Order: sequence, then C-alpha cells, then structure tokens
Amino acid sequence: MQGRGEGSRPGSCGDPRGRNRMSIRGRVVSALAITALLGLVALAALPAALAAGPPTRPLALQSSAGDAAVTISWLAPSSDGGSPITAYKVYRGAISGGGALLVTLGDVRTYLDSGLVHGQTYYYQVSALNTVGEGAQSNEVSATPPQPVGIPWIRQFGAVSSATNHGVGLEVDASGAYVVGDTSGTLPGQTSVGAYDAYLRKYGADGTVTWTRQFGTILDDYAVAVVVDTSGAYVAGHTAGTFSGETSAGLLDLFLQKDDAAGNVLWTHQFGSPAYDYATAVGADPSGVYIVGYTGGTLPGQTGAGNFDGVLRKYDGNGNELWTRQFGTTGFDYVYAVDSDSSGVYVAGETSGTFSGQTNAGGSDAFVRKYASDGTYLWTREFGTSAADPAFGVATDASSVYVAGTTRGTFPGETNAGGVDTFLWKYDADGNVLWSHQFGTSDTDICCGIAIYGSRIYLSGSTRGTFPGETHTGYLTTDAFLRSYRSDGGSTWTRQFGTTSGDVYLGSSCGCDHGAVAVSASGMYFVGTTFGTFPGETKSGSSDAFLASLTEIPAQPPGPAANVQAIAGDGIVDLTWYQPASDGRAPITNYRIYRGTTSGSLALVAQITSVLSYADSGRTNGVTYYYAVSAVNSAGEGAQSGEVSATPMGTGAAPSAAQNLQAMAGNARVTLTWQAPASGGSSAITGYKVYRGTTSGSEALLTSVGTVLTYVDTGAANGQVYYYQVSAMNAVGEGPKSNEASATPTATDSTSPTIAITSPSANSVLTTTSVTVTGTASDDVALDRVELSTDGTTWTRATGTTSWSGSVTLVAGSNVIYARATDTSGNQQSAQVSVTAQVARPGPPTLDLMLLAGIGGAIAIAISYTAFRVVVKSKREKKEKLPPPPPQPSQRR
Repeated sequence: MQGRGEGSRPGSCGDPRGRNRMSIRGRVVSALAITALLGLVALAALPAALAAGPPTRPLALQSSAGDAAVTISWLAPSSDGGSPITAYKVYRGAISGGGALLVTLGDVRTYLDSGLVHGQTYYYQVSALNTVGEGAQSNEVSATPPQPVGIPWIRQFGAVSSATNHGVGLEVDASGAYVVGDTSGTLPGQTSVGAYDAYLRKYGADGTVTWTRQFGTILDDYAVAVVVDTSGAYVAGHTAGTFSGETSAGLLDLFLQKDDAAGNVLWTHQFGSPAYDYATAVGADPSGVYIVGYTGGTLPGQTGAGNFDGVLRKYDGNGNELWTRQFGTTGFDYVYAVDSDSSGVYVAGETSGTFSGQTNAGGSDAFVRKYASDGTYLWTREFGTSAADPAFGVATDASSVYVAGTTRGTFPGETNAGGVDTFLWKYDADGNVLWSHQFGTSDTDICCGIAIYGSRIYLSGSTRGTFPGETHTGYLTTDAFLRSYRSDGGSTWTRQFGTTSGDVYLGSSCGCDHGAVAVSASGMYFVGTTFGTFPGETKSGSSDAFLASLTEIPAQPPGPAANVQAIAGDGIVDLTWYQPASDGRAPITNYRIYRGTTSGSLALVAQITSVLSYADSGRTNGVTYYYAVSAVNSAGEGAQSGEVSATPMGTGAAPSAAQNLQAMAGNARVTLTWQAPASGGSSAITGYKVYRGTTSGSEALLTSVGTVLTYVDTGAANGQVYYYQVSAMNAVGEGPKSNEASATPTATDSTSPTIAITSPSANSVLTTTSVTVTGTASDDVALDRVELSTDGTTWTRATGTTSWSGSVTLVAGSNVIYARATDTSGNQQSAQVSVTAQVARPGPPTLDLMLLAGIGGAIAIAISYTAFRVVVKSKREKKEKLPPPPPQPSQRR
C-alpha cells in the first residue's frame, strides 16, 4: 500500500520532481516543434521574398518628327520589378493602338526611326524587359514626318478619244509656264494639221490656261523644247514635212520657231541633211538662241565624223543663222542638252566613241563640250562607266556647269542603288571636276531635266522604285520625281508623285522624254506624260500631257521645348527639357533660356547649343525664379515653353518627382493617381501641384492639393485629350514634375468590354501553384483596368489592359482563375478558366534555402533554449517556496 500510496502516483502533487521532469521534457519537445515550424515558415516565405516581376511601364514617352524620320525618347520605369532592366521594345503602328514590334534595343532611352514616309502619321509605344519578362507598354505618342514639297495643282490635258498626247518641254518666266509637246488629235479650240502636230501652251502661275497653239505640217511634227526671253518664246523640234516658206532638206529636219508673248508666230526656220536629223533642246542668252540635236547626215558647210554626229546651231533673235557646228567621233554621238553663261555655251550628250584627248570608259559615255559664244571650240570632257551613261541635262550658274544623266554602271567612289541610277556631275568653267553624285532607288531611275534657281539645283525624271520618305503610286509603273541639291552637292529633298498607270514615259522625242523641270520666282514646274488620271483631273486620250506646280514648303520655327523642369539647389537652378514635338523641318541649332523673378516677365539670359539642360548658377537663395525655354532652327526662334519656377535654398532640398502618374478618363472627368516621391527632400511633403494641358509638354498649374495621392479633374470636356503632370512640395519648395500622363474623357457608355484569358488555357494541368496569367481585353471607348481572382471575391490588379498579365497563387488540386475587365465608364466583363495544380514532391533544398533554414532554425533553437532556462529557473524558485508536505498517515497514528 505504501509503495502504491498517493504520493507515489506519477504526476501527483506528492511527486513534484517527477512532474517537473515531465513538464521540462514536454517544453523541450514543444520548442523543437516550434523550431521546425519556424524553419518551414522561412522556407515557405523564401520564394515570395525572392520572386521578381516584370518592370512597370516606361515613363514620359516623347516623339519628334524630322525629315522622313521620328525620334522618340522616354524615362525608365518607376520600378524595375526587382530585376535590372535589360532591354526595351519599341512598337510602331499606322493607327492608334495598332502598334507591332519594330525593334528591340538595349538599355537605352532614345531611338531614331528613319526611312519613314513624308506625311504619314506614326504611333509609338515602348515596353521594358528584365530577366522575368516584358512589362506593360508606355503611353502612346504620335508624330508625322513633314512633306518637304507640296503640289498646289496639276493640269492634265490632251486631245480627246484615243489620241496620243505628250508633254515634253518646259520653260517658265514671271508670268507663268510654257509647255510644248505633240498630239495625234486636236486640242480644244485648235485645228489638226497632220498626223502628229506640235503644240505650245501657256499657263498662268495659278494653273489657268492662257492660250494654246497647235501647229505643224501635213506630216509628223514634234516640239521637244522651249526657251523664253523678253522678246518671245522659241520652240525647237523636228518635222517630216515642210513648214510654210521653208524647204525640206531630207527625211526629217530640225526646226526653230519664234512666237511672241501672245503665241503669234514671228518666224520659223527649218534645216537639216538629206538623212534623219533630230532636235533635242534649245537655249538662249543675250547674244542669241541655240538649238541642238543630232544628224545622220552632213549639214551644209559641215563635215560628218561618224554614224550620227552632234549638232549645235546659233541664231540671233531675228532668226538669222550666226554659225553651225557639227561634231563627233567615229561612233554614234548624240547631243541632248544645251545651256550657256557669260563665258560660252555648253552641250551635253552621249558617245559610243572617243573624243580627241579623251578616254572611253566602256559602252556609251557621257560628255560635256564647251564652245565660245562665237562658236570657237574650247574643251570636251568624256566620262562614264563600263556600261551606258547618257547625259541628258546641262545647266550653268555664275561659275560652274552641272551635267545630269543616267547610268547602268557605277562611277568611281559611288554606289549603284539599282539597275539604272541617275547622276549629277559638277565642273568649273574650265572643265575641272568639282564633285559627282550617283543616286537612285532599287529599280530603274532616269534623270532627264535639270534647272538652277538661286543656289539650288533641281533634277527631274522618272522612277520605277521608291525614294526614301516617298510612296510609289502604282505597281510596275513609273512615277515622276523631282530632287533638289545644294551647290556643295548636298541633297535637300526628293519628291515623288504620279498616278497608278504610269507617268513621264514613252514620249515621242528622240532625246529624253522622262520629264522636264523649270524653276523661277513663280515656282517649280514639272512636265511629263501620263497614262493615268491625276486627282481632280480628267483623262482625255490614251495618254495625256500634264503640268505640275510644286512648291517647297519652307522650314518653320520649331515648337516649344517640351516638359521643362526646374530643380532648385543651393544658389542654383537646374533646368532640363525635351526636344520640341516638331523641329519645323530644320535641325534645331540652339535653345534660348528666359528668366525672371515675376511670372510673365521674363528676359533672355542665355543661348546654348542643342543640348537639353542648363545650370543657372549664381541665384539668390529664397528668391523664386521663373523660366521658359525656346528652340531655334534656320527658320528662326520657336515659341517659348510654359513657365516653370524654382526657389533656391541655402539648406535643405525639395522632394524628388512624384512617381507613376496615371490618368483614367471618365465621363467629363479624369481621375489621377500617383505615388509619393522616392525622396521627400529635407522635410516632410506638404502637398502636391497638379498641372494640365491640351498638348504634350504644355501643362500649366491646375490646382494644389494636400498630402493625397489622387485627384479628380471634374472640369474636363469629353473628347478632349488632356495631359497631366504632378509635383510634390515641402517646406523647401517644389520638386520636379512627374512623368506625363494623358486621358480623353468620354460620355458614359453602357457597352461592356471584352476579355479573354490566353494563358493558362482551360483545363490545363499545372505543376506549380504560382501562375502567371496573360490575356487580352478591348473596349469601344477605353479600358480602365484588368483584375484577377481565384475565388471571384478578392481581386488583384493586372499589369496592362489591352494586353495584360498578372500572377495568382493556386491551391493544390482544382482551381478557377477569374479575370475581370472594367472600362472607364465602370462596365465590366469577366472570363474564367478551370485548371488543376499538381504540386510535385519538393526535391532537396538548395544551398541558399538550407542556409536560410539553418539560420532560422538556429534562431528558433536559441529562443527555445532561452525559454527552457526561464522555465527551469521558475520551477526551481517555485519548489523552494513550497510549504512542507503534510505528514503521512502512519505518522498521524
């Protein structure tokens, strides 16, 4: 009984040591369990702690249009997603919201998109990438490379029905344009004389027909060139017949006819050999008139050199022959162009032979030949490639001569762009080459015309390809082109135009019939032949002549500097800005800085180069300074930017920029949200300033708010695009503005958006519970947000809207993933997919996880051991304070 007495029962009050031993053991076990639990918690939390996501969207995307190019720039995202940004993707589209991937760049924040089409609007967005993936796209911007040359009008004309009409020659003066060519029919108000007749038509500078003269013999007559002086117009051509009062020399003769300013014939001269003789060009100077071409025979008083020889004849203004020159090699020699200056007259063409003192490069070569005004031969320059190289144009300025033509080869130091290229060579008056240029498209390009006005050289011709920045109007057809050069050889622009049926081709002259050009104070003009119909015109025959008026759109001053920021320091204000949205069609050369201590009263303080920042030092602390920035190009100074202000302080700092500004449009309202600056400066943020504008970079102060991170602009008009920026303030002053965000309020709509989950697909079996969900959404007005859920109750916001992504955490087994799109009017639409998560047994922990678990376990053991010591100590103290045990029953006896 005593051995089984009350005091001997385990755990009884009669055996406190035994009970204490059991209690301590239990607490040790509990501590170990807690340790294990803490380790598991640490391991479970590790992936979430280490997980990174895609970056947020790039900020403040800006665009600026140039010549057939657009420059875009942007700021880095407000968050890199926990992994460094490695690249950016640039998206471009021809319509808003229709961008496709254009290029993937490195970690840069600007891109020049070249080779674009003049007059075409391009839309851009940019996204950032890190090792996890691609983030949401930036705001969208657009830019339109300006068209350098406009076409005020085109006049298409010809004889009706199936007649063939050609526009071949052109000249202009202050009163308008003169066009010559040929027709197989009867022009309005005229009379047909033979099979093919020549014509001369005059237009006013506004495109109005002044008069038309159709003329010829009973056989074929072709007018190929015209030149004008103060006494009238001289028309050159060739005829198979005999003009009144003239004598036919052979099969085909040259003719020169002079008309007065009203189109009345003053005189006509016909000449040639017994063979075929062709006129190709005409020129004039104060000493007389020059007609050029080539002959298959021998002109009176001349000597034939070969198969075809070049011809140059000079008349005075009354039609008296002054002299004639027939020249050539033993091969074929053709003269296609003529011009003169005070030192003599120049002719250009092609030869299959070799002129005296020259070398034939192969095939047929180009040549330019100079005579004195009295007909004395001065020099010849023959040049070319191993292929065919005809020179179709020649023009002079005060000290130089320019030769233009076409080549199938490649000139030294040049590059052949396609099968047939065009060329331009510059010589001095003594025949020394100054420079040469070869250019073209990947197809056939033929240069026929050349004109000089001021310091510009203008080339005309036809192309079957597409010049940079231009658009080809038809398939397998020719377009007209006009190209401008500076006297130093630099090209300034190219303009290409036409119909869908082919232009400036298949004329009936025997020179170059691919388009002529003439330029004067009244404008630039181009004449040619078309098989199609120009906009607003009517087709008359199987082919028509046309006259186009072109005008160079002058450069304009650039737009204002965009997104100007002023950041105050100690006695200094640092200014930064973006380039203007438009450079005015001329490179920006300078920026001008304006400053004042009163708003609206600024003065110029500095002009700098085309950099995008300026440090205004030497300022007085505590004084508020106001600034504006303007851009300068060759056309002048553009408008000033909107004012910004800053107050230098001796101590302390203003906040940094507010972050991740978002603008969400509603019905006559825009809701703004933003994040606090990364740095509040040297004192607490006291409020925010909200800026608004209707064009990018033009924001002005709208309101000031307290220390909130949202603002609803209820004064917005539906259909108007608004641009916003936000800045933070503290006791020191105002910080820089945030990124720019834009939104367009729209009237309330009741149409729900659409949404689809593209990944994971329905009924997928997944091997992880952490899943990235992607999809698409759209709305008839605008999307506000896309959200994700796994229970249909608790929602988290996805990144992006039209193309979105987000992460969800599943449970092992069956799951439903919900996606919900909300538009700016609050309309919603949901989509869902069912998936199964089969989580594989985890493998051995990695070294990092083991180290982390070990650290967590060690901490837990230390905590448990400390707790154990406290418990033991407590028990001992309690034991020492216990009263003595009561006497045993035997003792009571």
